Amino acid sequence: MAWAVGLPDPAVWGLVAGLARFIPYLGVILTILMLAVVSAVSLDTLWMMAIAPVGYLALTTMVGFFIEPWIHGFRMAINPVIIFVSIFFWGWLWGPVGVLLAVPLMTVIQVVLKQIPKLRPIYKVIAR
Repeated sequence: MAWAVGLPDPAVWGLVAGLARFIPYLGVILTILMLAVVSAVSLDTLWMMAIAPVGYLALTTMVGFFIEPWIHGFRMAINPVIIFVSIFFWGWLWGPVGVLLAVPLMTVIQVVLKQIPKLRPIYKVIAR
C-alpha cells in the first residue's frame, strides 16, 4: 500500500508495520502516526495523505477482528464460556486493562495448565 501511494522506502514501511504488530496496541498506534506524518510530508493532497494510515488501520482491524480470533480459536480451542467468564473476572479485577488482557491471559493460563501433568484435569475443563 505504501508503494502504491508513493511513500518513500515502502519496503521499510512494510517491515515497520509488521514488527510493530508485536507491540500490543501501542505498536499499531505508533505506526499509524508515523505513516500519517510521512504521508503529510511526502504527499500533496489530503486524500492521498489519508490512504496509508487509514488503509493500515483498516487492515489491522480486519486482522484483529477476524483472522487472529479464527487462528487462536482453531489453534488453542478455548471454551467460549470460559473466555466470557475470564473477560468479566479480569475486567472486575483490573478494569478496562483487564478486559483487554483477558484473552491473552487465558491463552497463557491454558498453555501452562496443559504442560503441568497435575493440572491437566483443569485444562480439560477449559479446553473445548
